[in-house]
Amino acid sequence: MKRKFRYFSLLAGVSSFAFTVAGMTACGGGSTTLASMRLSETYVELNVGESSKISASVSPKSFADTPAEWFTSDSSVAVVQNGTIFAVGEGSAEIRAFVPGVKKLPICNVQVNDDGVIPVGEDSLRLNIKTKEIALNGSFSITYAVYPANTPVSFRSDNENIATVTQDGLVTGVSAGTTTIIATSGHETPLFASCSVIVKDSSETIVDVIPDDEKHLTGSIRVGAPANQQTFVKTLLDDFNTTHESNISFSLVKWEEDKAAENMANPKDGPDVFPYASDQTFRLFARNSLAVLPDANITWIKTSMGEEAKTYATLKGVNKVVGYPFAADNGAVMFYDKAVVSDPSEIDTIDKLFNKAVSTGREVDFALTNGFYASGALMTYTGGQTLYDFRALAGGTYQATSTFNSEEGLRGARLVSTIFNKPKIMDAAEAPTATTKVLATITDASKVASFKGTMKTNYGVTALPKVSSDPDAPRVGIFLGYKFYGVNPAKGSGAAHLQLQHIIAKYLANKYCQEKRFETFYTKPTLTELQTLATSEEHVVALNTHITEHAYIPLTAVDSALWAQTMNAAKDIKNGGVDITDAQLIKILGELDTQLNH
Repeated sequence: MKRKFRYFSLLAGVSSFAFTVAGMTACGGGSTTLASMRLSETYVELNVGESSKISASVSPKSFADTPAEWFTSDSSVAVVQNGTIFAVGEGSAEIRAFVPGVKKLPICNVQVNDDGVIPVGEDSLRLNIKTKEIALNGSFSITYAVYPANTPVSFRSDNENIATVTQDGLVTGVSAGTTTIIATSGHETPLFASCSVIVKDSSETIVDVIPDDEKHLTGSIRVGAPANQQTFVKTLLDDFNTTHESNISFSLVKWEEDKAAENMANPKDGPDVFPYASDQTFRLFARNSLAVLPDANITWIKTSMGEEAKTYATLKGVNKVVGYPFAADNGAVMFYDKAVVSDPSEIDTIDKLFNKAVSTGREVDFALTNGFYASGALMTYTGGQTLYDFRALAGGTYQATSTFNSEEGLRGARLVSTIFNKPKIMDAAEAPTATTKVLATITDASKVASFKGTMKTNYGVTALPKVSSDPDAPRVGIFLGYKFYGVNPAKGSGAAHLQLQHIIAKYLANKYCQEKRFETFYTKPTLTELQTLATSEEHVVALNTHITEHAYIPLTAVDSALWAQTMNAAKDIKNGGVDITDAQLIKILGELDTQLNH
């Protein structure tokens, strides 16, 4: 068994199993012969991306020199070329070999499992969409990840009567049915990947089943949306009116997830439905601008997204579920310029990262004076635990406990000092390019789409670096949390309007919207059934690396003082310079705990 290919094997020109008995005759005279065939294997089990070679033996020998043609019963599961079976997707398939004159064709049964492994640093081609439903005349663009990054990729449709595809990956539905889009890489040994496309006519729905009581709705709803997503969210809301056969008047207001509490100065003037990040939860709830979710919707979150998503949506202390999770990548990754860094292993430790910056005349962009990043870095040595505990109390108050002045906190403070005293560091959150003179940027994952657009084939992303070359060394700590849609109970004039708000908030977190969000912004979904969609995207792999190595810090509700005070602590550490002592660091951490414990 070979593991040469992972997640990208579908060979162009390989036929499906479809031929007739009439074809199984000898070449001369058309008479049926007594030739027989045996396969070297009758059962093969593979993981997606693996391959296995089988052979066919034919007797009598007069037929042995005729090359066998190989066929698969399901090319979405396994394909075969010259006897090599390539596992493409989870499921089962039958592999047969055909030689003219062989009367009975033996079968090799193939079982393909999906272990979710994704290659790093080897020739690869992966599509970010495995299955896509579109309407008649509808279109979408296939996105892909290829390594090396500048390798050309072309596309073709298995059935252009159902869907066509341009060489840029734009797929358009032509008629109702299902077909396969095949991508081919320009590697020396070409690699292949596929996407199944289902085209549905106007009488079919491509969104979640809509209950009758969520149709034919009217009213006015004001929705918050980030500045760079105004058009996108408007499209989603237009789709709501179409699919729900409704006539709701939607209006949009610019609304950043990380500034939600700050912008909600007066809930009555705020939007009906709005996005917010994990750390904004308490302040929004304390201002009576987050409604508790109905029980049925809480059950929907738990069953469709899992217990973790429900936990993040719950305000600790009062135990109220107050948000609809729609993104699971509220964290940071390290973007790098592939024109300078050919492999992320070149910059996978602090020393290697900054040495590479010096040798190439570039900068490392790490906003370590920002409280979000400073807090995570100070918690690097906690094994994924937090040095700050926050609990909401009745009446809009809270209790916070801070233990930065500890052995783990001191080691984190030493790390922060080390980074500040490296020869190259800046704080601009710019994309790594030759123009910006940035080698690598550590910043939040929401910049994926914009950085991809700027960096193009030089786009690279990986996990934050380790603190040393020791195999057991942790990565620089970072927070990881969710983003949610919340319902503002201060809006509207009664239960009917509140119910409408919840319908819209849940819709913006449903499968249809999460798929659209991933296709457009590469946002990691929260729905369990969409998790495999995200595993092909590099920044999600980087975030998950932090999870598996216990280097991320769970980001739930916090007080804004955490960001302000850790920012001040980081600046004090920076001002201490290269000669700062442990005693000075301990004093800074003690003052930090004093400010945060209340």
